[in-house]
Amino acid sequence: MGISRGRLENRIIISFIVVALSPLLFSFLISTHLVNIRLEREMKGRLSQAAEVSTGRIEELEKKAEIIGKILVQEGKFREYFLAKDARGMETFLKFFKGEFPIDVILVREGEIGKPGKHIFLLETEEFRSLIAGAVVPVILGGGNQGRVILGYFLGNRFTQFLSRSLGLEVRIYQKGKEEDDLQKALFEEITLSPEAKVALLKNHKAYYEANGEIGNNPYALHLEPLLGEKGKVLGVLVLGFPKRYTFQSVIIRFFPYFLLSWFFVAAVLGYILARAVMKPIKEFTQGARAIAEGDLDQYIPVRTKDEIGRLAKAFNDMAQELKETRAIQEELRKSERLITVGEIAAGIAHEIRNPLGVIKNSAQTLKERKTDKEEEKELLEFIIEESERLERVVKDFLQLARLPRPHKKKTEMKELMERILSVLGGEFKKRNIKLVKDFPYNNCYFSCDPEQFHHLFLNLILNSLEAMPEGGELFVGLKSQNGKMEIRVKDTGTGIPQEITDKIFEPFFTTRPEGTGLGLSIVAKIVKFHRGEIKVESKPGEGALFRLIFPKEKE
Repeated sequence: MGISRGRLENRIIISFIVVALSPLLFSFLISTHLVNIRLEREMKGRLSQAAEVSTGRIEELEKKAEIIGKILVQEGKFREYFLAKDARGMETFLKFFKGEFPIDVILVREGEIGKPGKHIFLLETEEFRSLIAGAVVPVILGGGNQGRVILGYFLGNRFTQFLSRSLGLEVRIYQKGKEEDDLQKALFEEITLSPEAKVALLKNHKAYYEANGEIGNNPYALHLEPLLGEKGKVLGVLVLGFPKRYTFQSVIIRFFPYFLLSWFFVAAVLGYILARAVMKPIKEFTQGARAIAEGDLDQYIPVRTKDEIGRLAKAFNDMAQELKETRAIQEELRKSERLITVGEIAAGIAHEIRNPLGVIKNSAQTLKERKTDKEEEKELLEFIIEESERLERVVKDFLQLARLPRPHKKKTEMKELMERILSVLGGEFKKRNIKLVKDFPYNNCYFSCDPEQFHHLFLNLILNSLEAMPEGGELFVGLKSQNGKMEIRVKDTGTGIPQEITDKIFEPFFTTRPEGTGLGLSIVAKIVKFHRGEIKVESKPGEGALFRLIFPKEKE
């Protein structure tokens, strides 16, 4: 009986919608109330932090003004113009100074006007009336107090706009007018506050949080901070507001029908996503099983969860991997059986060829040693001898490959073994103009191996590198042992190996050189395999080749 994919998806979607919407109406009032309490607490905390930032900014402006004032009264030009009472010179100098030290207000007054120090003050001139965050710095000349410098920054629209952008809140500052009740009129005409807030601000000079305030008939959560002057009088009020018409409770009450419809849509979408999430691994299982049945074992289903579906995906992947490993083992066994059969036949044939080949070579050498004046006969005899020797090398290498026995391992000092082989090849290096570079460890490096087989391995690998450098070059031979592994490196600066044949160089009889037998690297690969190692080749045409032989060391 087949499973209808569409019907199963529909059942999952409908079930999810029912489960999602059933408790919605029941939990609406409770959740709204709890969320509103939490939001109220968070709004109060945020407004309190914003007030600390705002008052901290005002204090920074006061400190900055005091520092600039102290710098100003130490300037030689300022002292000169002040003593000379040169108003024009002082005005020019102050313009220059404000260019170097940006500040909104610098006023120079003679006599002891204003209490020295940092504070907020209400500055009134013919041109403006504004709250100033600044400082009064005395002018000390000749050991006496000669006057005051008043410096500061406007606490006006530019300042409140900066705070609004920085804090993401409504920020306003209301300042005291000429009359006592001007501040109350300006403040309470735009802002609706509780009587407790008015008492806290104007009488007790305390900050106050108004949870249900209004600005311009719009609901706001407000934090009000009195701005006190040097005599402790309220010169202004800093107001920070957070609009409440967009809070969770307000939005839910006003837009509940839309919210319900949106929730239904969201539930449907989530149900569809859930259905797809359930159906996707089922579809992957089906496709994977079909591919395995057709012979493609490279199948993997991502394990996205730890539930039953995730465990099923893991089991499927394990099954596919086991099938792949089983097939690889079977293929290796078939390959080994073929190689054994071919090796036995080839060994017999090579043995039969080797005897008559030796007779031909010996006969040709005997004829060559006899005296003859015919150059053509000498040349033919030389040709027979060279080709016989080449054929003999092929037979010898092939017999070695076919009859290579299992290694008889014993503890061997690898550095000594490699030094001995390099010493034997010393004459060959000079003859071929090869520079030898060695990188061996200072201490002894022991490895459990068959010394005879490793002798053939090193010899074949180094000779292969020498053949790649017919014009001479540099040969690097390295040995290191660490992290439970031994690594041998042989690098030449020869012609390199093209990328397309890198995987073929270890196959029997594959060679790119006319005089090569194609068996040297095959013997190397077989010895490495016998010792449970691996070979890595890195090469680019014209840049040489690097052979890395990595062997696991047995635990002592």
